Amino acid sequence: MTLPLPPRADALLRTSSRKAVAVALNYAAHAAEMQSSLPVPRAAPYWFFKPSTSYLPPDSGPALLPEFSTVHHEVELGVVIGKRATDVPRHLAHKYILGYICAIDLTARNWQTQAKEMGRPWSIAKGCDTFLPHSTLVPADAIPLDKDTGVADVNLYLDVNGERRQSGSTKDMIWTVPELIEHVSSYVTLEEWDLLLTGTPEGVSELNHGDVVTAGIQGIVDLKFDVVRKAELRSPDVRAARQ
Repeated sequence: MTLPLPPRADALLRTSSRKAVAVALNYAAHAAEMQSSLPVPRAAPYWFFKPSTSYLPPDSGPALLPEFSTVHHEVELGVVIGKRATDVPRHLAHKYILGYICAIDLTARNWQTQAKEMGRPWSIAKGCDTFLPHSTLVPADAIPLDKDTGVADVNLYLDVNGERRQSGSTKDMIWTVPELIEHVSSYVTLEEWDLLLTGTPEGVSELNHGDVVTAGIQGIVDLKFDVVRKAELRSPDVRAARQ
């Protein structure tokens, strides 16, 4: 039995979510394009945090490109946690899922690469304002999990200016949603309205000023947003257009 969506669920997600836990390299093809080695043999997923201040809900403005950044898109299935979750076994994980969103993990790739080379955290590369555009919330039963394997089988896509950049199925995830909830909740308590981002398929690429991004979970939910250089917001013409 799934958790029911409360009234004004999207507004509550905007105001009540405290953090997003984002899983890295959960698709083998994406790991290959990033020239990254996967944990062997499936030792454990690894993950990072994105602050709630990075969320960009639908119809709330453009995604902003900070100065000197090279920003890539990463389309993901996002899990919305429905109740406090600590040490949740995978066979009970479905009881903690309120619903799903399509989420875009925006990443300042040049800053991430520099941080890796220097052995520093990725926080600045992942956590800037507007670096987590997302769709409206859909109920948990919109994306059923296989009762035996926990696998979700939906298609993710992302287009830039009408050109398909990313396309992939969640069935190709290395760690399933229940496995991720089990693993993360064994270290960090997931609270109601927290997000769990489950990784991106291959095809990540750079976004530029003026781009229009359309993405979604095919046949279930979509989102659309513009991309603007943050410095351009200082322009009187841009400010006037936004008023």
